[in-house]
Amino acid sequence: MSQDCKTVEIKSGDSCGALATRCGISPADFTKFNPAKGFCSALTPGARACCSKGELPDIRPKPKPDGTCASYTVKEGDNCAEIAAKNGLKTADIDEFNKDKTWGFDSCANLGYPINICLSKGDPPMPAPDSNALCGPTKLGTKPPDKSKNETLADLSPCPLNACCNIWGQCGINGDFCVETKGKFGNPGTGPPGSNGCATNCGQDIVNNDEGPSQILSVGYYESWNMDRPCLNMKARSIANMGSSYTHMHWGFGTVSENLDVGVNDTYGQWGDFKRLKSSGIKTILSLGGWGDSTSPETYDILRNMVSPSGREHFTDSLAKFANDHGLSGVDIDWEYPGKDDGKNYLAMLKLMRGKLDKSKTLSIAAPASYWYLKPFPIDEMAEYLDYIVYMTYGLHGKWDYGNKWAQPGCEKGNCLRSYVNLTETYDALSMITKAGVPSNKIVLGVSSYGRSFKMSNAGCRGAMCTYDGASTAKPGKCTKTGGYISNAEIDSIIKTGSVSKSWYDATVDAGFLVYDCKKPLPHLGSN
Repeated sequence: MSQDCKTVEIKSGDSCGALATRCGISPADFTKFNPAKGFCSALTPGARACCSKGELPDIRPKPKPDGTCASYTVKEGDNCAEIAAKNGLKTADIDEFNKDKTWGFDSCANLGYPINICLSKGDPPMPAPDSNALCGPTKLGTKPPDKSKNETLADLSPCPLNACCNIWGQCGINGDFCVETKGKFGNPGTGPPGSNGCATNCGQDIVNNDEGPSQILSVGYYESWNMDRPCLNMKARSIANMGSSYTHMHWGFGTVSENLDVGVNDTYGQWGDFKRLKSSGIKTILSLGGWGDSTSPETYDILRNMVSPSGREHFTDSLAKFANDHGLSGVDIDWEYPGKDDGKNYLAMLKLMRGKLDKSKTLSIAAPASYWYLKPFPIDEMAEYLDYIVYMTYGLHGKWDYGNKWAQPGCEKGNCLRSYVNLTETYDALSMITKAGVPSNKIVLGVSSYGRSFKMSNAGCRGAMCTYDGASTAKPGKCTKTGGYISNAEIDSIIKTGSVSKSWYDATVDAGFLVYDCKKPLPHLGSN
């Protein structure tokens, strides 16, 4: 058995002469102890050289007793050649130890950091934690998979709503997050250079779609305040005379007092006629909340209080009694933007409400079709107590996006002119809510009777990266009198009066656009 030689570590900039000096031997002896051809011309920092007779010691790391490989955390500036040299390995060894299995290892030729890599045979280590990761095995605090439960790295720290988690530990629902790609060796947690390949919960299919609804629902909202407008007014009794196919009509919206008592503001005397719609076979539903109450400082806390542990008992008693006293077919909660800590209370309120509501009456909610806004909803658990969910696929974008860098993919300021209806985003939203665990037969897709308007930054711009000036600069409609919101009837009037500068249909989002008064684009659905 050969004897190990005494060694010296090679440092950056070393020469064989410098190494011989540090060994305390002559250059001739140094060459004799290190006879490999081309040795002096291929000195690798971190490797060792012999200062005496014998063989270099075997310093190759050994697998751990549990079968896990010896590991190393790659740092900024590291490369495989130096890592290998310091551990008695060749660069090809590192590729071989990590190929097909180590999370985040693309190859030595494309070495990232920080990642944990194998320096021996054995099972791969847990991925290195990343302070920026929101999901997946690199999220801070993630524990190793439980082998007794057949867990894998892909099962760890999932995104809210079972959304896709990409290789950088970020959550989302579109192609930047959900398309599964792999790097050179096909390792988990890798993708081609410049990609954001999906790592866990991949795919954009609509799932939970095996069983259709027992009844096709056509749900409408009656704007109880529409009589406030100078024009485009509609009385409740006319709904039954429209020859429409509505199966459910929601009264938008009831009131909830600071004491959490439920009521109706019937300034224009429409409530009685609304309730009589039942005689025409239309289910009558009281809806509470809405965009105004969900965002107004005067009412937002009331919605939060009605689901709170101290408030939900009284609120649900009041709502159930109101539904019974007025012979309603059901109740609907339209709290559009709960905070991140409100979800569990919202769920508890719905569970309580379902228990107090007569089984013949429906219970429903409205839910945003945006990952950012749907995150606080434990929507899969909520669905267990709901007859249907009104899915707001008609409000994908609007002035509320302004300043929110997460609201519009690729638009940092959230002020890009994105249509509030979008076929691709609607499909992504359906994938999101069904992957979250909601049966598709409980989802009612929203279609609006209005468009969203904006004041353009540049009237000549056209495309998804065009921008608007601010959250409150759009011209109000003649009848609706609300900047950023304009009815289909007002859109038709604008077209008929000839004030349209430009109009077009964008097949990629399945929406129509028009520019009028020179600087105001208006996405709308059109008659179809």
